[in-house]
Amino acid sequence: MNRRLMTNFGLLLMAAILALVAWLQPGLEDDSGVAPLATLDPASVTELVVSRPGLDAIVLEREDGIWMMREPVPIHASEARIDAVLAVLEAPVRAGFPAASVDPANYGLDAPRIQLRVDGVELAFGDTEPIDRRRYVRIQDRIVLIDDQHYVWLHGSVGDFVSRQLLPPGATLEVLELPGMVLRRDGDTASWRVAPADGMSAEEASGLASEWSRAQAIAIESHGLVDNEAPRIRLLLDDGRELEFAVIGDDGDPLFVRADVGLAWRMSEAQAARLLEPSEP
Repeated sequence: MNRRLMTNFGLLLMAAILALVAWLQPGLEDDSGVAPLATLDPASVTELVVSRPGLDAIVLEREDGIWMMREPVPIHASEARIDAVLAVLEAPVRAGFPAASVDPANYGLDAPRIQLRVDGVELAFGDTEPIDRRRYVRIQDRIVLIDDQHYVWLHGSVGDFVSRQLLPPGATLEVLELPGMVLRRDGDTASWRVAPADGMSAEEASGLASEWSRAQAIAIESHGLVDNEAPRIRLLLDDGRELEFAVIGDDGDPLFVRADVGLAWRMSEAQAARLLEPSEP
C-alpha cells in the first residue's frame, strides 16, 4: 500500500469514527463544568441501594450518623466504601442529551450494568463512550457522560460494603471469652478481671481488650458453615449484643467467621496473634 492510499485510508477511518460518535451521541450538549451529576448533598443522604444483574441488591441506610447494611446482611457498613460511592453525586457532567431521543441499547442502558438509588434518585450506569472512555449514566430524563473513576466502587462483593472492624462502631467490650479463659470488665474501676486468675495479668487483659476494640480485617469474605471443632471466641458488648467468632487457620491469614451473618473477617497473621495472646497496653 503506497503512501497516498495509506493517507486516504486513514482519513476514511477517521471519518468513520466521527460518524459513529455522532450516531451514538445525537444532540450531544456540552455540559462540562456546568453542574454535578446530582444536586443531592452526600452528607445528607440516608439511603443507598446498589442493584446488579444476577446479584442480591445491597441496601444501606444511615441511622444516627452510622451506616448500616440492611440487605442482604444486617450488619455495620463500610463508611469508606460508602463515601467513595457517594462521590459520584459530585462528578461533573461532561456532556448530555435527552434520554427520550435515543435507543438506550446504544449506550448499554437497556439493561444497565449497575443501578444506584440514592434517596429515591435513580442512576443507571451503561457503557463507556469510545473516545474519552467516559461513562454513560441515565439520571431522570437525561443521559449524561461523567468521568469513569467512580464506577469501580459500585463493583465488588457484599463483603466489600461491610465494615472491616471486628466490633461495631462505638461498641464497648464487656466480656471476652477465649478458649480456656474469660475476661470481664469491672464497671466500677474499668479494669479487667481474668478467670482463671493466673491466666494473665490485669495489664495484659487491658491490652488484649484494646486490641479487639480497634481490630480491622484486611478483607471481608462470604463464608458458609463452620466446623464444630473450630475454636470459638465470644464477646458481650455494653448494649447487650453478643458476637461469636470461629477462628479458622486457612493455611495463611486466618479467618474470624461469624456464622450468624455468613461472613468472615480475614485477619493478618500478626493481627490474629495479637487478638489471641496477651500484650501490654
